[in-house]
Amino acid sequence: MPPLLPVRDVVDVGAGQGYLDRVLAHGCGLHVLGLDNDTIQTCGAVAPKGGRAAASALKSRSSTVGTLTYRNVHIDHAEQLDAIYRAWRATPGGRSQDPAEDDGPPSRGATEPASASTSAYLLTGLHACGDLGSLILRAWTTCPSAVAVVMVGCCYNRLTESSAVTPTSTNPTFPLSRALRGMNYPLGFTARTLACQALVRWESDPNTPLNFRKHHWRALLQVVLRDHHLIPASPAAATATAMLDGADGTNIAPAACIQVGRLGKAAFKRDFATYALHALAALGAIDHVAAALANPPSVAAPLSPAWAARPGAQLTAHTRVPSRAELVSYEAAYAASERHVAAVWTLRALLAEPLETVILIDRFVAMQEANPAATGPPDLDTPTAATERTVALVPLFDQAVSPRNMVLLGIKPPPPAGSADERPTA
Repeated sequence: MPPLLPVRDVVDVGAGQGYLDRVLAHGCGLHVLGLDNDTIQTCGAVAPKGGRAAASALKSRSSTVGTLTYRNVHIDHAEQLDAIYRAWRATPGGRSQDPAEDDGPPSRGATEPASASTSAYLLTGLHACGDLGSLILRAWTTCPSAVAVVMVGCCYNRLTESSAVTPTSTNPTFPLSRALRGMNYPLGFTARTLACQALVRWESDPNTPLNFRKHHWRALLQVVLRDHHLIPASPAAATATAMLDGADGTNIAPAACIQVGRLGKAAFKRDFATYALHALAALGAIDHVAAALANPPSVAAPLSPAWAARPGAQLTAHTRVPSRAELVSYEAAYAASERHVAAVWTLRALLAEPLETVILIDRFVAMQEANPAATGPPDLDTPTAATERTVALVPLFDQAVSPRNMVLLGIKPPPPAGSADERPTA
């Protein structure tokens, strides 16, 4: 896109360790401002692997010289992003912070084309996590100098959603378009998380059988928790529509209230009993997983005192930790269910692409709403492409390599020279 546009400035939001930025600056001769909230990522970008040799190899591909600057900053609204760009552009020299530069880059003005005097820039995010993707699109739609955007989103589970069903925020990032907001179209956390699934990668992933087993073990753990009255009480239980029936006929908290969290590899190396004891330790029901594993099979670990003292604890005469022998018997009794869980999980994953499509179309429509005269994808052979309003949603990567492969493209005319939005050229 840069050859189509009268811009040489690129703002990379969520730059990470700067791989894209170095290609754009050293390989394409562009002036790049990389922004990231993570100090560790920014440090990695400033001190990249490969150093001078990598930079020299990229520079040989471009007849012009770009610059590269990194900023560690937290951005929570579009206007802030535009202000950061203005301040950067107003900095004399726009000096690079990349140590791979041989003698420091030349001043920005040394390679600025005359057409860049309107102080316009291209926004990019690859891959922009959660709300960050929506912020980039909002900046493009609201900031006149942001004349182009190239954005691939990810981590849809981290979007801030607001609706009549899930009123989580007064400034939601889904739905982004007026069209979907008017439909009151909720997804919810579970559906947004499901939209991140990549069914296309399952066949080639050697961990797929283990992943199915993990899902089966997690489902079986829920049965164990229910039977031993180890499901903690939760405020959500009072309003939940689907309750689990305990062995004594009482209602207990729904499955949604239980979050085991991420377990280490040791939890999955042996059998369900090993996994279950690691999970019980992660939940806080037992104190020492090593001691529980060392016990004779028929000896159960004691219930953690902290578990009994936690807020909302509802211990009954049936509340106890199962022994390893009991856990082994559960695995044997429910062995046939592993195929059922795999089938359900596969059917569930088939919804991933339709759900992701809803999120992508919402963003695409929001861009069109802000640019009602926009056309389709830009024609790379058309010199006038930069003067046309363009909104497009196109596949960029092989989905098997990068599941989030759909890129949102946007182009709008730059502000006229001398307009109120013009910034001074450094």
